[in-house]
Amino acid sequence: MHFMHKHTYLINGVYLLTETPRPNLQEVKLPFNIFKESIPLATSYIRWSDDGQTFGHSLHIQESEIVARAKREGFQVVVSFIEEAKSAYHIPAQKRVQMQNMKQFILNNGNVKAVIFYEESRITRLIEDFVLYVLGPIKEVRPNFKVYSSKIEGEWNENNPYVQARLSFAHEESVEKSQRASDYHTSVVNSSKPERPGSRNPYGYSLTTKDNTIETN
Repeated sequence: MHFMHKHTYLINGVYLLTETPRPNLQEVKLPFNIFKESIPLATSYIRWSDDGQTFGHSLHIQESEIVARAKREGFQVVVSFIEEAKSAYHIPAQKRVQMQNMKQFILNNGNVKAVIFYEESRITRLIEDFVLYVLGPIKEVRPNFKVYSSKIEGEWNENNPYVQARLSFAHEESVEKSQRASDYHTSVVNSSKPERPGSRNPYGYSLTTKDNTIETN
């Protein structure tokens, strides 16, 4: 795979590598080669669901928590993979581009010892897809590969009943949201004054500003 992480930042002693710049941070030069030198290295997976969150604080919140956890676990470098405006309920883990990019990066770099995420709903809303199609293949070749959530002390273990409950809750939350949206759309269409219900941006268009204007891709 082509490594696209061209931006490096030093945050509380941890080097953060990203594909896109962070305007509020000062870029630094990475003092070692993460592919050739034995460096304590983790990946991070960050995701949010819709375009509106792109302009909010989701990235900063997730990234800050992940970097803090990486420091506590002794990692010097975090390579960040970010899935912008992608639903984990409608798009399973094995079909998300950045999730697959992260998986390939881990498999191609023996220095990567762990993945860190904010909490379960960031990696999956379908309970089993991340474990079966992303983590499973990694652990087949890296049995000691570790997983951390910023919301759980110790290692994240998919067989832990508490973790399984959190995965189930994330799924049920999405099911309920989907049902509420469906009920709302039905009520709007079937009302005495039918309207076109709210929906995603039209194909080929992107939300560009906070005032909800869109432009062609």
